[in-house]
Amino acid sequence: MALFVPYKKYILHFIKITRVISLNKIRNKCNAVEVKAIDEFTRRLLQNKTDKWTIRKSFPKYSVNELSSREAIDKSLQEAIKSDNNDKIIELIEECITCKICPSISNLLYALSVCSQTGKINTIKELRRLCKQHCPETLAINSDFDHYLAQAFWTKGNTSEALNLFKKVYQENSYLRRRIRQMWKHLMTDITENRSEVILNNSVKFSKDIAATHGDFYFLGCVWQMCFLSEWFADQSIAFELMDKYEELCKVVGIRIPYVVMISLNHHRTEVVYRLLEMLLKLEMKTHYTGVLLSLLDYQIHQRNLSSCMEIIRWSERHGVVLLPVQHHKYLNLLIEYKPEDITKEKKPIRVKSITYFKF
Repeated sequence: MALFVPYKKYILHFIKITRVISLNKIRNKCNAVEVKAIDEFTRRLLQNKTDKWTIRKSFPKYSVNELSSREAIDKSLQEAIKSDNNDKIIELIEECITCKICPSISNLLYALSVCSQTGKINTIKELRRLCKQHCPETLAINSDFDHYLAQAFWTKGNTSEALNLFKKVYQENSYLRRRIRQMWKHLMTDITENRSEVILNNSVKFSKDIAATHGDFYFLGCVWQMCFLSEWFADQSIAFELMDKYEELCKVVGIRIPYVVMISLNHHRTEVVYRLLEMLLKLEMKTHYTGVLLSLLDYQIHQRNLSSCMEIIRWSERHGVVLLPVQHHKYLNLLIEYKPEDITKEKKPIRVKSITYFKF
């Protein structure tokens, strides 16, 4: 019995020590967890600060005065853009270059477009240098503004350099291809107004290269339209040759046919429409042919040209084109009300809505 008491005390003492050790372990674990949590919090805080600093470094560095100047210039640019004041836009952009302040991206790109259309080559180059210092990312995304430079070269008459730059940007930057197409459409109008054999030949070659290397026939489609609407026989021949050579061009041209018909009839150039009918017959583009013929009949009924109407109706019967009921009604009214002197009257102005007859 005497031995039992010390043993019992020993057991109780051991249990007490074990509990203390367990509590210490738990306390140590909690402390470790707290330390880890604090370390993780500190690490994330430092990382966030580092990330913010990295992002901040990529933005243009402006002082408070410069920021207020930038806001003022952007506001003035917005007002000039809204009022379509190109002279003021160029003046403000040159002020940006002098003050070494880069405007907002949207204002910058609009100003570049104005500079390219007015042939401001040096201004575009100065803007390129400015953006290289303040917003290199914008410069990289937009291929160093080479497409704007290309249009400026074209405006100044250096079409060879312009086409080389257009081709370079088109091949290297798919993001800008849509923009280049828009520019090309505008430039084709320029060729029509200021006809040049050399420019036309270079443009045809450029368009063929893009079609061959990238399967993009948009550029050839623009060239076709310009040549087909031309009053020069040589240009018209190019349009026919392109259609004969490129089967894929038919789809692109098909989209442009309603516009060709509309613009031709609005200017009373019926010979263009007849030429178009011949081409469509040759290429067996029956759907487009029907739309063109019906638009031509509407035009001749409006002009009260009975003989031309009769010729079109015979033509439609010969080629299986079904007239619309409304056209039958208009034609019958013309037959009933027709007077021989009608044909000698001055041509009536017309706004053809030929698109209603075309199905794609």
